[in-house]
Amino acid sequence: MEAAARRIIASVFKKSGKKKLSSSDFFLILSMDLGWFPPAEAKKFVKWAEENNLLKKDEEDILIPTFDIKTIDIPIDFQPSMKKWKTERKPPRERILEYIEKNSNIEDIDERIKEIMEDKKIFFEVAALFVGINLNLDMGRFFSEVEQFILHEEVEGYG
Repeated sequence: MEAAARRIIASVFKKSGKKKLSSSDFFLILSMDLGWFPPAEAKKFVKWAEENNLLKKDEEDILIPTFDIKTIDIPIDFQPSMKKWKTERKPPRERILEYIEKNSNIEDIDERIKEIMEDKKIFFEVAALFVGINLNLDMGRFFSEVEQFILHEEVEGYG
């Protein structure tokens, strides 16, 4: 699914000819120009892509792909399926780890997180946020999700 999502994102940016797009421009290209998704589904796709670290927003709230779109081959007849992108969301733990790994040069991230987790007696996800913040990464994107995860999910090994 991630390969198809990368193709969709690369298609939108290649169609626009730009390296950055506002959310509304991205939605318009995806739904109107390419005709691949209705507007509501286009918004869900963008949210899913952000949550899965395929798109990020810069300080001006403009969308940027997290990968080099030039490396993505898009077949001439490429047509994405109409999947509900929100339904196959990775757990917060995986997404936070991927985000830190993609945005830092640290190789022992998992070990650092586990050390903090054990030292401070906190959830893995919270320790991961702490590590990301110490690396000067924008971890605010995960705060409410981690809070909801802790408050509403049965967390293995706790409770």
